Amino acid sequence: MRIQEIAKRTGLSTHAIRYYESIGALPSIGRSAGGVREFTEADVRLLRFLVTLKQTGMPLVDIIEFLRDGCIVDRVEQGEVPVEIIAHRVAILRRHRGALEEQRRQLHELMGAVDEKLDLYDRLLEEAAPKQRQGAR
Repeated sequence: MRIQEIAKRTGLSTHAIRYYESIGALPSIGRSAGGVREFTEADVRLLRFLVTLKQTGMPLVDIIEFLRDGCIVDRVEQGEVPVEIIAHRVAILRRHRGALEEQRRQLHELMGAVDEKLDLYDRLLEEAAPKQRQGAR
């Protein structure tokens, strides 16, 4: 598959795909004899997961580290279980999950503060409404 098709299938721009390849987040893209990138289904899976990791806020340096060995799905489907790679990825994902849990906790606290302020303003508006009606008479 060519880069334009990959862009359509992943939602990434061709520029972004080239960028991810240039920084090592997308390892081992095959090339034709003429030097044109030739992507595989494994590359599509890898890019889609890269997008997912990016959406979760994982730092790019961690994404690069996570994906450095490429897509391992094909290897696993062929009976190879790259234990060291999987263990390394699990460690990265667990660390990132912990960071996401902390963000969720912080967001919960912030939502509580916003809800308190909304309750205050709603009460003030309810109290002001009868006074405004009396003054309009």
